[in-house]
Amino acid sequence: RSFVGTKVFNGYDCLIDGFSRQFDPSNLDRRVKSRQSFYLHLHGSPLYYTGIDGSLNKGSLSSIKQLEGHASLHLVLTHVKHKMSVIAASPILKEYWLRLEEAMSEVDCLILFGYSGADAHLNSLVERHFSSKDVHIVERKHIEYDTELGKSERFDFWTKKIGTAKKVCFWMDNILDFNRWPYEHNWS
Repeated sequence: RSFVGTKVFNGYDCLIDGFSRQFDPSNLDRRVKSRQSFYLHLHGSPLYYTGIDGSLNKGSLSSIKQLEGHASLHLVLTHVKHKMSVIAASPILKEYWLRLEEAMSEVDCLILFGYSGADAHLNSLVERHFSSKDVHIVERKHIEYDTELGKSERFDFWTKKIGTAKKVCFWMDNILDFNRWPYEHNWS
């Protein structure tokens, strides 16, 4: 609810995460795509839990004490080589990754903030959906990138990770200062 109504989501009525009391993949079906957008917690959340009856639920921050003792299969905090098995074990996260692929097929540009390039499953999605689209990579500035050779090596690194998409790299002291969006904002 905090995002809807902000300038970033101007024009959207709602962001959907699959929960309406309980999680159900059909709750991620957008009936009016031009007015609805996904809100996908790809790494899960400690607020997601499976009830005793097998229902998939989302707690709130105010009820976090009541969630103690619930094992969460819906949270990815593991080494990169185990991530896909954790995602596959969670019906919520598995569905989020399917919907991420749908979202990627709809957009013209992808912006990666502070991403290491270590997740092969994400790299594969990016390579598949952005071979002819722009990928903007926002990374923390490093002295090695300040030379022509350094820049060339970094582009080679990203080409190996995500393929031959058109890449624009931004090296910044603070990635949160990034404001060079690939489109013109029209706030009305």
